[in-house]
Amino acid sequence: MLQDGEALPCEEYVTLVYELHHVHLPELQAAGVIEFDRREETVRRGPFFDEGQSLFKHGHDR
Repeated sequence: MLQDGEALPCEEYVTLVYELHHVHLPELQAAGVIEFDRREETVRRGPFFDEGQSLFKHGHDR
């Protein structure tokens, strides 16, 4: 986790953005948790957002 004022090294930032756009956001969209529009670069709540949010909260408790 980054501290206030701390930045990711450029290579890590590029990797993170790539994985977000090409792996994580499409997976969340396929599960109906979000609606992801690549052209508009927008993310909105999907029909199963509440269920997905619940899974993430419980995953952090482990």
